[in-house]
Amino acid sequence: MGGSLSSPHYSTLYLLFTVICSILHYTEQGALFGNDAAPLYGPDDQVYILNSTTIKDHIYGSSRAWVVEFYSSWCGHCIHFAPKWRQFALDLSPWQNILVIAGIDCADDNNVAICREYEVMGYPSIRFFPPHSPMTKKITKEKEIVDDFYRGNPVDRSENVADLKRSMIDMTIPYLHNYYQMSDSTTPSVSDSTSLWEFIKTKTISPTALPSIAILVFEPEESYVTKEVAMTMSKFPSVIIFRFTKKNALFSELKLEGWPAAGYVKSDHSSGSMPFPKNKNIPNYLVKMMADIANIPIDLFSSTSNIRDNIKSEAKVMINEDAMSNNLEEPSTISVVSIEDLLHGMRNSLRNEVGLFKQLAGDKLQALKNYVHTLAEFFPADRRETLLFLLKLSTWLAPMEQIDDTTYMDKLTELEVELHPWDIDFKTWSNCKGSIQGRRGYPCSMWSLFHTLAAVAFQKNQQFPVLDAIHGYVKEFFGCKECSGHFTKLVADDGALMISSIRDQVLWLWKAHNKVNLRLKGTLSEDPVYPKIQYPSETQCPECYGKETIFDEEKVLQHLLTVYSKPERTLQPIQSSPDRLYATNDGGHKSPGFFSGTDYWLFCIVYLSVALLLIFGYVHFRMRKGARFDISYFMCRKLKHHYTGKNNV
Repeated sequence: MGGSLSSPHYSTLYLLFTVICSILHYTEQGALFGNDAAPLYGPDDQVYILNSTTIKDHIYGSSRAWVVEFYSSWCGHCIHFAPKWRQFALDLSPWQNILVIAGIDCADDNNVAICREYEVMGYPSIRFFPPHSPMTKKITKEKEIVDDFYRGNPVDRSENVADLKRSMIDMTIPYLHNYYQMSDSTTPSVSDSTSLWEFIKTKTISPTALPSIAILVFEPEESYVTKEVAMTMSKFPSVIIFRFTKKNALFSELKLEGWPAAGYVKSDHSSGSMPFPKNKNIPNYLVKMMADIANIPIDLFSSTSNIRDNIKSEAKVMINEDAMSNNLEEPSTISVVSIEDLLHGMRNSLRNEVGLFKQLAGDKLQALKNYVHTLAEFFPADRRETLLFLLKLSTWLAPMEQIDDTTYMDKLTELEVELHPWDIDFKTWSNCKGSIQGRRGYPCSMWSLFHTLAAVAFQKNQQFPVLDAIHGYVKEFFGCKECSGHFTKLVADDGALMISSIRDQVLWLWKAHNKVNLRLKGTLSEDPVYPKIQYPSETQCPECYGKETIFDEEKVLQHLLTVYSKPERTLQPIQSSPDRLYATNDGGHKSPGFFSGTDYWLFCIVYLSVALLLIFGYVHFRMRKGARFDISYFMCRKLKHHYTGKNNV
């Protein structure tokens, strides 16, 4: 019938509606969920990259142990730590059958919620998950035993790769008993090779899994040789390793000499000694000896390529090949602060940093209140939506005594959808864009934001504790804990929280920033195109230098106020706003942007309603037309039958 819902007219209307709403949805939300995170680890590294959709499937119930670094790709200390983690993963790659070295980037917007669930409060944070880890564990809470989400065992982060390696051995070696490939320490029932094999049979579940050779190593208690060898040999069930820290009857039976010493006993009770080398890589040497005795091809020990095939990763590494060419502006010529960078940093701090915490209360909640209140007072917003967002968030926070993460994130999202405060592309930076991915970015934007807040407060002639709000945020929420620690130490050493004059607060921030630049100069986190300098340089501000290249603080103050008190748009806006008017220093704001979240959804609802009415009218018309045609046709046939007497109906 003509009113069928599969008609071309209906399909056209539906397609048009879908296209328009999709375009609007991209305009409205595309930037909000962008991801500018840069990878610290590439596809050639032995670090297995997890994300929010793969982490639980991989680590829980796995036959392997997992050690996961929760990091942030913008965090300076994570950048410094990355080569060590990369080397650590490479050194432990022969053990991938029992231990996987992994990482997850908490700076990726898609991973923020999962990092919050794992209660990652600082970067880098390392967790160990034993083989067959359950997703929940029994804990005692308020005198009751309840199931709690298992977030792994914290690992002390060491800057020394050898220390990290020993830590992983100590945490993994107890679980090798489950594979019946190693028995650590002495066993009272073992006195000779016969009792040794009786003991092995009792430790083996299936006769088909019975080892064919036992390796015996005698060494000091503090030695890690046997443990390393056991980790490497664990992929071969035909070998079981015994470690003894004292001489016993087996030592004599095998006619071993010296200390440390090693020997073997096969299942047919044939035995022999293994020379303990000196001035060599002892674990590697013993592994080669064992492989020869057990008839294991030595090339199997270097096979680590299967790990990425066996574990199907959904993580994709994004590489920005033309990052260098995208930086069109030389560092020395940048004389304005980008409002896009400020918005980018502010949004990231509120959503990805504060949003990591399960509970906000006490000093942490007060720090958030102070931070948001300071933003609402002094952020130089050029759109009414941004200012309203900050004011509404500050008002909502003010009476709160405790907030859980869900309530906070729901409120943040509600205000974002209502007001659309972020009208920029969060996949890129402007003046804070680094020459390579993972440099500058978020830390640069936060320094710019801090300087801007202080400069605007000075311009408004308000004696406001801007430093107190900045210090509280950095102390409680800034993810890079080493960076946070350095900053809070600077504040404490200089007594910065006692500075009441807003002029002196502006200058203290400048001096503190230069101290940080001096400390980080030449480190891995430094951008090669944007070296850490004592700001401003003579090129940026010649008049800021007095005799003997000493800063003239009054001229520096004027330079800081000129640069930071009036940020500008430096990128093409995501949404054009012909009525856009900039906020004045007295807080006056005029017109909103082009589309708010509410506008978008109202448009879609109205459009859908009109489309449905048109479809209904079209279908109704076709049905009425069809009915009239059927009645006319029926009456004509009846009349013809009446006059002709023929039954042609």
